[in-house]
Amino acid sequence: YSKVYELRSKKTVRDFTRNRKMSFTDILYALVRMVNSSTQTMLERVFPQLKKENLQMTPQAFSKARRKIKWEEAFEELFQPP
Repeated sequence: YSKVYELRSKKTVRDFTRNRKMSFTDILYALVRMVNSSTQTMLERVFPQLKKENLQMTPQAFSKARRKIKWEEAFEELFQPP
């Protein structure tokens, strides 16, 4: 993962610049782990894995952060073979 990848995958340069509960990489990790579960269930599982047990995030806040990612660019590049 590189900052260049993050810049290409964000909708605007200002996205993910502030210190929030979940960073750009945390959001991507959570999305990959979200298979066949609700947003709330995924968040309950992911926060301990990210060593953020004392934090909570609403599904609405997660969705708002998720909208800041350019889906096609982010996942196409992420899962492209080397």
